[in-house]
Amino acid sequence: MKSDGARFGEYDPFHVLRSSEGKINGIEKIDGAACYKVVANDPKFGDVTLWIDSNYFLLRQMTWEHSEARLAQSAKKADEGLKKMGQQRLVPPITSKIDFLKFEIYQVDSRVDEKLFEDPTQK
Repeated sequence: MKSDGARFGEYDPFHVLRSSEGKINGIEKIDGAACYKVVANDPKFGDVTLWIDSNYFLLRQMTWEHSEARLAQSAKKADEGLKKMGQQRLVPPITSKIDFLKFEIYQVDSRVDEKLFEDPTQK
């Protein structure tokens, strides 16, 4: 899922997939559909897992487990911003965070073309 030249930021969960190699880690069912479980890791940003429908190639579910380093960096930036405003943190910083996204698919008109997943450099 690497996409050289694509715009992304540190709050984009697809950044992990663009900056590292995703690997298929088995097949799991999501809402009754067999899905490829694709896992990618970036030491700076964390782990992202996607469940891609094996029949239609649609994203059905996604998790992003943020790295401790990323959370610490975000806390540091927040503290610096608060300090500039003459304030201080009232609650402890977040030390673990997992974003969970689930996509409900009601109707599929056609399959996603498999050619979209081909490596353009191998043509």
